[in-house]
Amino acid sequence: MQDEVLVQIAKELVEIINENITLDAFKREDARARIRNNIRKLLIKYNYLPNKSVEAVNKVLKQAE
Repeated sequence: MQDEVLVQIAKELVEIINENITLDAFKREDARARIRNNIRKLLIKYNYLPNKSVEAVNKVLKQAE
């Protein structure tokens, strides 16, 4: 992927996390599921490689925690 696309994905990921963050967001499974779902939608939007999207979602969640 091009650097510009990766930068845009990163910006939108930050927005997703900030919109969904609460004190217990990463302790509640429903909140984690919502964040995971939004991240998947974003990766699909930018045609991120499907075989690497699961790993990417997990990395984003771990870093956000």
